[in-house]
Order: sequence, then C-alpha cells, then structure tokens
Amino acid sequence: MKLHVVRHAAAEPREDYDRDSDRPLTGEGRSQMARTAEALKALGLAPSKILTSNFVRARETAHIVRQKLGGEVEEREELADPDRAGDVVELVCREAAEELMLVGHVPELEEVISLFIADTAETTVHLSKASCACIEFEESIAAGAGVLAWYVVPEIIKALS
Repeated sequence: MKLHVVRHAAAEPREDYDRDSDRPLTGEGRSQMARTAEALKALGLAPSKILTSNFVRARETAHIVRQKLGGEVEEREELADPDRAGDVVELVCREAAEELMLVGHVPELEEVISLFIADTAETTVHLSKASCACIEFEESIAAGAGVLAWYVVPEIIKALS
C-alpha cells in the first residue's frame, strides 16, 4: 500500500473568521495546490480514495487534488482533531485501498507520519503547506511498518516547473 499525506494549502487569515474550520484557501493557496496536484499527477499518483478533514481549506485542497488525480473524496472528522492521530492510523489500517491519500492539518498529519514510520508520536517530518509525503508499506499496514519513500514541497515543484 502507498499512503500519500497532503497538508492543505495556504488559507485565509484566522482573524477574518469566527470559526477556524470555516477558513477557505487563498487564491495563491489554490494556485499552489493546483501546481502540487499537477506534479503528483506527473509522478503517477492515482489514489482510489482521498480522506479529508471536514475543514473548508482541507476539503478545497482534496477537491483540487481529485480533479487532477481522480479518486473518491470522503470527509473524516478524525483528520480535523489534533488529539486523534492514533484514530487516523487505525482508520488507515482498516482501509483496503492500494493507494490512499490523507488531506488535513498539522500537527496531526505530522504525528500520523511519525506513527507509521517510527511507531512514536514524536514529530519527525515537518509538513509544509501544499506538500505531500509518501509512506509505503511492504506487507502489513501498521504503526512502525511504513517507510517514508519521498516528500515533495511546493518550492521544489515551483523550481522544477
């Protein structure tokens, strides 16, 4: 299985919204995510399912990715709660997809990566906005069983395009 972990792109300022969950992507954030999605397509990504946080900025990010890569988008509240990284790991372990994508926020996504590659909640990978990390599993999908295969950030994508 391949697990792709995507942090949402740049969002509108927190102070402009009553609820953090209502903040949409900025225009630059949408453009940045479109470039990232195009690069992911060039890398051959084809997730059958994209699990996303129910926050507006994450949903928008997931739909930009889906437009380029395909796949079914499903909202999961676990991806919006910084205290539920362990629940996200359990959710991924139950999925039958050969290629799955998570779209959400930090610090929870950083903790999910850390749990899959090191079986600890210590943050080992910093996710930039509009970035993607790929974790591969050879046999079982479990905490500590994954290998960080690659990680791409928007600055690299922009420099290569």
